[in-house]
Amino acid sequence: MRERLVGWHLPEGTCSDAILIASELTTNALVHTLSRRLLCGVGLVTDECLRLEVHDQGDPYVSPAACEPDSGEESGRGLLLVHHMASAWGCARSTITGGNAVWATMSLPSGVHARALPPRAHGTAHAAPGRTGFERG
Repeated sequence: MRERLVGWHLPEGTCSDAILIASELTTNALVHTLSRRLLCGVGLVTDECLRLEVHDQGDPYVSPAACEPDSGEESGRGLLLVHHMASAWGCARSTITGGNAVWATMSLPSGVHARALPPRAHGTAHAAPGRTGFERG
């Protein structure tokens, strides 16, 4: 993921924040669902907005919620981090996996305009402005 973000000419801090958010969303899916497979994606919605998604096979649909755990608890802060780091986040039924699609968007820093990588000749899935990483170009 870092290679893709750097290829879009995003600042190092933005890359690190995006990777942390994706990690938290992925960890939540692993811990709170019985999914055998997860699908993770990153895409440029515009040249000023990044979208991260994690699709699981969770059933039934349960909307995750950020909570503030007791200070002595070792876990439970992931969505709280996402809530504070992302511009917006949410959850919907995934049309790809039939489970949950938890997503977060990040506004890029002022003056930063990402540039999508050109499509690869061998048809590898890629993200371009207005697309997620789940579409083929």
